Amino acid sequence: MGKDVEAAKLFNKAIISKFGKPAGRVFDVNIYPRDYNAISESFNADFSVDGARDRNIDQPEGAAMSALSQIDQDVATLLKQRRFLDDDSFHELFLQIKNSIEDPVFKKQVQRQFENGEQIYLTTALEKVSAIVVKVDQKGTVNGKDKGNLSGGEAASLKKVTDLREKFTALQAKGESTDIKDRAAALKEMQVLLPELLDALEATYEAEVMETTDEMYLNKMVALREKQVKIAALDNSGANPTEHHPEGDCEKVHGKTLHDDWRKSHADSLKAQVKNEQFTNIIFANEAYMSQGAIEHVVAGMQAKDKGGEEGQKIIDALTPATVMQSINEQMADFFKDMKNSEGSLEGVEDNEKKREITGEAFVHASKYLVRLLDGAQLLVDKFAKIEPDAPLTFNLFQNVVSNKSLNTPDKLKKEVSDMLYALRKSAEIEASVKAELGIAEVQGLFNVSDIKGFRKIISDFCVEVNAKVRSSKTFKEGQTVDEKTEKEFFAGVS
Repeated sequence: MGKDVEAAKLFNKAIISKFGKPAGRVFDVNIYPRDYNAISESFNADFSVDGARDRNIDQPEGAAMSALSQIDQDVATLLKQRRFLDDDSFHELFLQIKNSIEDPVFKKQVQRQFENGEQIYLTTALEKVSAIVVKVDQKGTVNGKDKGNLSGGEAASLKKVTDLREKFTALQAKGESTDIKDRAAALKEMQVLLPELLDALEATYEAEVMETTDEMYLNKMVALREKQVKIAALDNSGANPTEHHPEGDCEKVHGKTLHDDWRKSHADSLKAQVKNEQFTNIIFANEAYMSQGAIEHVVAGMQAKDKGGEEGQKIIDALTPATVMQSINEQMADFFKDMKNSEGSLEGVEDNEKKREITGEAFVHASKYLVRLLDGAQLLVDKFAKIEPDAPLTFNLFQNVVSNKSLNTPDKLKKEVSDMLYALRKSAEIEASVKAELGIAEVQGLFNVSDIKGFRKIISDFCVEVNAKVRSSKTFKEGQTVDEKTEKEFFAGVS
């Protein structure tokens, strides 16, 4: 265990040595260790003497730890939304969801999940920025170019980064050396500035940022693999107790608690922690899904089902409302990422024709995530029709927003988006400018909007409504309830 991490490190090192940039910039391919689900060997017949064996990540077995693990996965998708929404938009989204929940206990839990996601995001963003700054200062170049040989646009981006760094550094100093009131104001300003600085670094130092975050991710995965080795030892009930806790004997480690009870509880807590660290680590990866729900829905389920695979349908059928919500929220985050990138491209553009081209391209490109989002919404509709038939899911998007009233279900709208916008995205024959015009016409016809802000607002409102209705359901709440004892066992930490 852990050989996949070392292999990824060696691969990245070899590509950077040969090409001067990471594989994600040279080939648009990122090599990462397997995460939540096992990977089937697709080349075994021709290239392997023995079949490559893989297995799913260990899952907590106890009901309480399983529920806590599901809450963690929910936080993972909030983290991704936080990354691609500006500060005001994210907190507006949170307030909309929070205010739509009537149950005061569950409302408080949702607030804690958002606060947890916010804290993890800010901590990891600061960690990223610190490491990236060290890397770019060491290299002294911009994506392999000497700073004195940059184009006008590149030079402007570099100046923006420099200005933001100076401002951020000044705020850090102020936050460390002033009185409590000024320190709090400086920290609040840093919190708003941090995502802007990270965006500027990623836009200016694309190669250096990817190299840095890939290194950070793989280094964190080394520690995770070590925990998985401990889990494997604990799951071996026939092993000597000293193999389960080499740091001491039974009396020292778990006192009067029976060894087998301690072993199972300890393993369960470690499994929940590994799943937690899995998504926290993935924050440092590039273009990766963060939640198990998104992987099971899209990678394992939708893709297999699209090819006619029975296994894909089995995976889809086994998804719970909570795991489908994970996927929907990840698709929303990726949709916002595309919208955010396109809005950035519109900055400073005066030519109306160019503006239309950027806008239309944004609509076309984001269609992939809209298709997946709608697929998840239909799954929820179907599942709730079975598990809560007295409370069917209906959404304002199909009742009052979509112009064509015959497109009155997620599945019907998904087919329309697939047949036009997503087909345009996949076409290699249609010119970009034509795609853009067709994309604007389609979005205008479907939703009666023709700008990025309006399109984003419609999809955001839809996702808020999905979140509010599903989170308020009996089924969802039952799977997200955790007692204080379980939380203490988890957060106590396991070495």
